[in-house]
Amino acid sequence: MPEPSSPPSPSVQRPWLILALILWAVLTLGHGTGLDVVTLLVEWARTPGTISESGGQIGFLRGERILAMLVGLLFLGMLGFIVRRAVSFGVRALVAASPPWFLCAGLAWLCWRIVIVYTTELVHFAQYALIGALLTVALDKGRRPQLSFVVAVGLGFVDELWQHYGLHVWRLGESTHYLDWSDPFLNGVGAFAGVLPAVTWLRLRGDGFSQAGVVYKAALIAALPLPLVLLDPVTLAAWFGSYPYYPFWDEHTNLKAVHWVTPYEGIPLLPAFLLVVGAVLDPVRRTPSVAVLAAATVLVGLAIQPVSRQRGTAVHEVVPQTMVSLIDDADILIDGHADEAAWSDAPRLGPFVHNTDAADRYALCPGTPILPATHARILWSSAALYILVETEDVDIWARDLARDAGGVLGDEGVRLLIDDGGEEVLFHEIDISPANAVADLLQLMGGAPLDFNPWAPALGYIRFDANEISTAVVVDGSLEIVSSQFSPVVTDVDVGYHVEVRIPWEVFRTTSTPSDNTVHTTLPPQVGHRWRLGLYRRETPRPQQALQERVDVPSARQRLGLSVDDWQSLAAERLWDTDDGMVTGVGLWQEVVHRCGGLQAWSPTYKDLRQPARFGVIEFAE
Repeated sequence: MPEPSSPPSPSVQRPWLILALILWAVLTLGHGTGLDVVTLLVEWARTPGTISESGGQIGFLRGERILAMLVGLLFLGMLGFIVRRAVSFGVRALVAASPPWFLCAGLAWLCWRIVIVYTTELVHFAQYALIGALLTVALDKGRRPQLSFVVAVGLGFVDELWQHYGLHVWRLGESTHYLDWSDPFLNGVGAFAGVLPAVTWLRLRGDGFSQAGVVYKAALIAALPLPLVLLDPVTLAAWFGSYPYYPFWDEHTNLKAVHWVTPYEGIPLLPAFLLVVGAVLDPVRRTPSVAVLAAATVLVGLAIQPVSRQRGTAVHEVVPQTMVSLIDDADILIDGHADEAAWSDAPRLGPFVHNTDAADRYALCPGTPILPATHARILWSSAALYILVETEDVDIWARDLARDAGGVLGDEGVRLLIDDGGEEVLFHEIDISPANAVADLLQLMGGAPLDFNPWAPALGYIRFDANEISTAVVVDGSLEIVSSQFSPVVTDVDVGYHVEVRIPWEVFRTTSTPSDNTVHTTLPPQVGHRWRLGLYRRETPRPQQALQERVDVPSARQRLGLSVDDWQSLAAERLWDTDDGMVTGVGLWQEVVHRCGGLQAWSPTYKDLRQPARFGVIEFAE
C-alpha cells in the first residue's frame, strides 16, 4: 500500500469544525440523557391508546417500525437531493459514482440485520452522519473526505470508550459492563454516509485530493491492539469489562436476533473497516488496491471465531477457580457430619460474598444483621461428585415440603448449580433446605434459536428428577419447622448447619449419542477437565414478632430506611393502598425480604444467580 505524495495542507473552516466538535461532545457526554429520552419514548409507545390500542409489546414494535421508516425516508430524501443536483453531469457519471452508495447501504443493512438490537440505535447512524458531514465541510470545504471519515471514526471510538470507562465504570460503578465493539461500526457507517455526498460531488467534478496515507496510518494505529486477540478471555474481560461471549447470538424483547461483536472480532475488524471504506472514499482512485483488499481479507479472517461446544466454552469472566482432589468412593459417608479425613484435606472455599454489588444493602436495611459466613468443600471419585456446604446461621428454619415442591426454591438453604463441561447452555440445579427438602431442576439458557421464552433468563424443567442424588443435613442448634416464612423468630439462637451432597456421574448423562456438539460424552470426567459450579446460600430474614395486619406509613418508611419521595415511588410501584395512612404488614415484610434477604455466592453473578458464565471453575485433579 504505497503512500501517495502529500497534497497541500488543508484549509480549516473553524466555525464548522467547532460546531462539529461541540455536537460530538454534547452527544457523547449526554449519553445518559439520551437514554432517558429513549426510555420515555419507549414507555410512551407501550402506553395503551398512544400508537396502538393495547400498547405493550405491540406498541413498542409499532414504534420501532415508525422510527425505522422516518430514518429511511430521511436517507432517501438526501439521496434524491444529491441526484437532482448532480443529474447535469449525466447518467453515466452518476452510475460511475454510485458504488460507494451501494457499499454504504450494504453495510447499514448488515448492521441492521446482525448488530442493531433496537431501532432506537439508528441514532448512531444519524448523529455520526451529521458529524461526518460537518467535518467534511470544515476540512478544506469537502475536498478531504478521507481525512473527515478517519476523524469521525476516531471520535466515535472515543465516544464508546467514554461510555464504557467513563459512564458505566467511573460514574455509575456498575459491576456488569463491557466495551461495546458493535457501536464503533454503527458510528463508522454513519460517518461513511455523512461523507459520501462530498465524495460523490468531487468525483463528478474531478476535484479533491487523495489522502490514502491518512487512511493507512489510521488503520495501522487501529491494528496496534491486534496482539490482544492472543490473550485469554478472562484477561480481556478484566480489561474491557464483562462480556457475554456465549451465546454469540441473542434474542431480545423485540424478538430480533442480534450478534454481539466481541473483542476477538472487533479488534481486527476495525482496521479492516477503515482500510476498505477509506479506500472507497478516495475521490481520485475509485477502487481499493489489491494490497488493501488483501490486508482487509487477512484481518477479517482473524475475526472469524468458529463456535464449538465440544469442550465447552472457555472461561471468559474473572471468577474463582479451584482444584478438586480425587478420592476413593468409600472415603465419604453421606450423613451430614463431614468428619472424614478426606473433607479435612479438601480446600475450604470462601467465605462466600454477597451475590450482588449492593454495598449499600445494610444502609437500606436498618437493623438487618450482616449475613454469617458460608464455606464449601468439593471432592470427586470415579463414581460421584461430592459437595459440602458449611453455614453459620442464628435462626434455622424451614417448611416441611415434599421433594421438588416449588416452595423449596423460596425457603432459605443452599443452591448448587452445576454446568458439566462448561458450555453455558445446559446445567443442573439442586436446592436443599435446612430440613433436607430437595428440589432438582434441569436448566436451559434460552437464546436464539432456542427461544421458547426469550424473556426468561433460564428455562427450568422442574419435572427433571435425579433420585440418585444423596443429601444429608446436620443442624447445630434447633431446626424450627414453620408453616410460613412470616412466622416470627423464636428466642433460641442457633449456630449453623452443614449440607452434604453426593451426585453420581450418571445424573449428568443427558445424551447417549456422542457428537461434536455434545459435552457429556466423558463420564466420569478425566483429570484436567474443567466444569462450572455455582455455589449459593440463601438467607431469608423473619420478623421478630407476629406481623401486624396494618402498619402506619411513617413506621414502614423507617423500617425500610426510605425518604418520603422514595416511599411514594415504591408504594406506586407495588400498587399499595395507603389512602388510610397504613400498609399491610405482610406487604411490608415482603419488601423487607426483597431488599434485605441475603444471597451469598462463592462466585457472584451480580443479578440472577442462574448465570453460568459467572459460575466458578473446578478442575478435576489427582
